[in-house]
Amino acid sequence: MNLDQLVEALYKNELEVQPATDRLPDPANTIYDHFHAVNNNSRELLCCFGDSYTKGVGLESSRLDEVFGSVLSRELEMDWFNAGGSGYGNCWMLYQLEWIVDWLNNSAYSGGLIVLTFTENGRDIKNYAHRRFDYISTYQSLPVDKNFYQHVCDDIEQEWIDRSKQIRIKLNRRFQMIIGVNFVWHDRLEAAVKQIAGVNFVNESWIELLAKASGRPAPPRVQLTHFESVKVLNTILSITDQSHYQQWFLERVDSAGAVIDWMANNAVFFEQHDLGHPNAKGHKVWADKIFELTSDKPG
Repeated sequence: MNLDQLVEALYKNELEVQPATDRLPDPANTIYDHFHAVNNNSRELLCCFGDSYTKGVGLESSRLDEVFGSVLSRELEMDWFNAGGSGYGNCWMLYQLEWIVDWLNNSAYSGGLIVLTFTENGRDIKNYAHRRFDYISTYQSLPVDKNFYQHVCDDIEQEWIDRSKQIRIKLNRRFQMIIGVNFVWHDRLEAAVKQIAGVNFVNESWIELLAKASGRPAPPRVQLTHFESVKVLNTILSITDQSHYQQWFLERVDSAGAVIDWMANNAVFFEQHDLGHPNAKGHKVWADKIFELTSDKPG
């Protein structure tokens, strides 16, 4: 199966995981434009996995040339595969890599690079198709207080860690792995990934690198900026008392708002037509940082 056939197989599998009848309305017909591949006649392959940042949302018609994966593939002189799910969570991202690990191991590529760019917590609760988890059986006996919501988020983060470890074990060592985060930060993920042999962790988030490049103070580190995805737990678990959620929310909302405001007020890397996603200059910064961490640079 070549790269183009791999993309076709992933789209077919995506339809099985989440049939079109279960999807949200998408007038622009772009939300499900997840997968892309470019054959540069290389013996090595770059694979990028993530959410809308990895997809390149906001880059408009130039997306497939300016998204960081495309830039990095040219810097590394590698073929390129991209999986970026707009609005999707880290479990979707990990699933796509798990799905192609055997293909990678059995491929004719002599090596390459796998880049995982993690996003905010909570999306995995909202996107049930990508994390078919039994919240009721797992949490029905747990007291609901303001710490409950963080407890669930921490459990999800631990799942990311466990799955990342298993991927590294299964993935042939001829493929390097680099893990980073986009506009958020996960302390538990950072600490655990740094202990996984054969994985490099990017010590600064994507937007922290943008802050440094634009000479501005970095925004605060937060786990998430959109709280509605976590609030879904109240519906799933039939929690009628909203006061504990409100306490949890109020302790975090100011920091989350500061991150959103920081992006909206950085004209160097975020443009008016899309203040939540970096422009081409911002993608180049992330591509260059990943390039620095590669162990096998051309020349």
